[in-house]
Amino acid sequence: MSDEKGIRGRTWGVLIAGLICLAAMTQGLQAAAKESGARVVVTMAPGSPPVRGELIGVRADAIVVQPKEGEARTVALQDIKTISVQRKKKVLLGIAIGALAGGSIVYALSYGAYHDEFLGGIAITGYSSAGAGVGGLIGGLTGASPGSKTYDLAAMSEAEINSLMAVLRNKARVRGYQ
Repeated sequence: MSDEKGIRGRTWGVLIAGLICLAAMTQGLQAAAKESGARVVVTMAPGSPPVRGELIGVRADAIVVQPKEGEARTVALQDIKTISVQRKKKVLLGIAIGALAGGSIVYALSYGAYHDEFLGGIAITGYSSAGAGVGGLIGGLTGASPGSKTYDLAAMSEAEINSLMAVLRNKARVRGYQ
C-alpha cells in the first residue's frame, strides 16, 4: 500500500514540476523574443490601397506603420477609416498547455477507476496519453485560430478614438513615440 502511495506522489510531483517548467519556459521564451509591434492593416479613403505592417508608434495626430518592404509610413488619424489589429498565433503554447491539461485531467479520472485493477497501469497510461493528445489538438487549434479586431474610426467618438490610441500605444514597438 505504501508503494502505491509513493508512485502516486511521484506522479503528482512530476505533473506539478511539468507545470512549473511550462510556466517558466513560456516566460523565458517571451522575454527572449525580439520586441515588435502589433501587425496592423490601416484602411483609408476608397481607392487608396490599405497599409499593412508593423505598428511602430502612435502620436496624438497620426500612427506610424512599417511595411515588410519599404520605409515606415506615417498616416494621419483624420485619413484613417479603419484599423485592424492582427492577433499573433500561439500554436505551440496552445499545444503544450492543452496536452498537459488534458493528460492531467484524464490521468486523475482514470487513476480513480483503474488503480486497483490488474494491469490497471496500462489503462491509466493509455487514457492519459489519449487525453494529452486530444488536449494538445484542441489547444493547438485554439492557438492557431485567426483573429483580428477591426476598429471603425469613422463611427467612433473623439473619446473612443483617444482610448483606442492609448491601447495601440501599448501595442506599438516604440511605446513613447513622439
